[in-house]
Order: sequence, then structure tokens, then C-alpha cells
Amino acid sequence: MKIVHVFRAPIGGLFRHVRDLARGQTELGHDVGIICDSTSGGDYADKLLEDLLPHSKLGIARRPISRTPGIGDLLGARAVIETARKWQPDVLHGHGAKGGVYARLAAHRLGLRSFYTPHGGSLHHPASWPMQMIYVATEQFMRRIGTGLCFVCAYERNRFDHMIGIKNAANIVVYNGLWDDEFIPAIPAPDATDFLFVGEMRDYKGVDILLEAVSRLQGATLTLVGDGPSMAGYKVLAARLGIMENCRFMGRMPMQEVVKCGHIMVLPSRFESLPYVVLETAAASLPLITSAVGGIAEVVPKFLLCDPLTVDHLATRMAALLSHPLQRKKDGDDYAAHIRSICSAREMTRKITSFYVSA
Repeated sequence: MKIVHVFRAPIGGLFRHVRDLARGQTELGHDVGIICDSTSGGDYADKLLEDLLPHSKLGIARRPISRTPGIGDLLGARAVIETARKWQPDVLHGHGAKGGVYARLAAHRLGLRSFYTPHGGSLHHPASWPMQMIYVATEQFMRRIGTGLCFVCAYERNRFDHMIGIKNAANIVVYNGLWDDEFIPAIPAPDATDFLFVGEMRDYKGVDILLEAVSRLQGATLTLVGDGPSMAGYKVLAARLGIMENCRFMGRMPMQEVVKCGHIMVLPSRFESLPYVVLETAAASLPLITSAVGGIAEVVPKFLLCDPLTVDHLATRMAALLSHPLQRKKDGDDYAAHIRSICSAREMTRKITSFYVSA
């Protein structure tokens, strides 16, 4: 088959998911192409796309794709149609809201099969948010076209069904996965902090809860990796809590370097689908404390979940794990074995590619 993946920003877990599919589908003997935004991601995304070239036989086409809806979407959709017409794929697979719209419109226009993976995103916004109303209306309209829907966890499928409605559309739930060669225990750097956070600097990631919890643990240190619109506000909060000297804000980093920066991963998200970081933490055999939200609760063992997610409860869990290094080691090893048994990138690829045919 010729398979083209369409998405907006070449960053984050969505991009990781596409890269894994491209690699796996190429190994299965299929020809893969990539269409994504040309204005986001920076040098790091450029490097990742360059590394993806061996798994993108059809090519990598970058076009301006805006985050918010607007007149530019007409040009973006037209560019996807033109590129698809040139590459003549059998399947267009859209990822995220924008990728899903562009892929399904182009496939409908060209008479191709199309598939859509929401990847959480707009599914998390409150129903009263003006842009959410546009998203829901668009998704309900787009539901009329397309071959099938792919979801990364049951939570995402159920949320989509509640907000948009699946009805009789062919659909499948397949967990994100890792490659066998990724399971390498991390060796902490000499300056590794007690705790580690990775993710966007946004309120839904629960960074404010984490900073409050750290402030209750005397002398505890924290590394925060990632960026986003709330970065400056979190630095102000850390200073107000009197822990700025104990916190490092590192910006974006490759995950293989991130896992060396701390001893215990803490991910106190208020809502999620199934973020790759919970899997990559397992690959590094790092102990984890995370909230029981979205698809996280589907793959993470209960003993690692912080439920309910409150500052008091989180601080208590963090203090307990910090004071028991042998338990940390056991938790990390057990978690790695668990994720290795249920989240395989090769199996993920096989199931999704088979769904292209069966749907």
C-alpha cells in the first residue's frame, strides 16, 4: 500500500506516533509519505523529519497549517489534495483535528480511503469554549465522510463518542507502543534532581499542583522539561512558593536525555488521552507517580496512580517514594516489564495497518 500521514505540528506525542507508524509500515513493505506544517517545531523537528526520510519513500511535504481555524485552511486543504494527487496513495491517515479534516476532505475529493486519529487534543476542552463549539460542529460534519476512526485508548474513543458520536463508523482502539530497543534503564546524571516532569507548560498538565507538592517537601528538587504558554507563570509560582532555587526549567530535550535528569517521574495531569511519556518512563525503568486520568489508567498499574489527585495526596506519595530508594528501583523495574508486555510499537503498527484493509 501507499500510505500518507497528514498532521499539523511535527512536535509532541502525535508526531512520535506518526514516526512509529512510518517506521513500522515501511518495515511491513508499504510506501509512506508525510504531510505536515512548515511553520512549527523548529530545528528539533527538522532533525526528526530528516531522520524519518528512510521511512518516507513517497516524500515529506511541509505546508503552512495554522493551529486555529481560518481562511488559510482552504489553502492547506488544497495543498494536501494536490500532494495526494501527485503521490497517488491508497490511504490517507489524518492525525489531530487539522490533519483529520485535511486528510478526509482530500480522500473524499480523490476517492481514497481515509482514517482519522484524534489524539485527544480538542476533546479535552470545555464544551462552553467558543473554539470547542467550532471543533464539535466540524467533527459532526466530517463524520459523514471517511473510512474509519483509530483511537489510542478506550477513554479517547468514549470521549469522542460522547461529544461527536461514532454511530456505525468502523473504529479501533490501539495503544501507543514502544520498540524493543528503547527499553534501556536510565543512569541518572550526577546532578539529577529528586523529581522530574516532562510535558507542555499548560494548566491541564497539573504543573501548578506539582510545584505546590514540592513546596511541602523540605529540600526536594525538581526538573521540569518542556515549554508552553504558562512557563513564565510557573516560574513566578515557584518563586512565590520559595522553591525556585530547587527547580530547573529546561525547555525541550530529547527523551533519552530527559530520563537522566531526575530519579522519580511525576505526571499530575488533570486530563490526558495516552501520552507517550508514561511509556517512555517505563522504558527507562524510572519509578512513576501519575494521575488516574484518561487512558493513563488503562495501561499504568494502580500502585503507580495518584488517585485522587490533590496536592496533599501527591506530596504524601512523593515523600514516601523519595525515602525508599529500594522500592523506587522495584517499582521502576516492574513498570518496565508491564509496559513491555502490553504496549508494542510493532504490534500497534500491525493492528492499524490491518484495519486499513478490514475497515
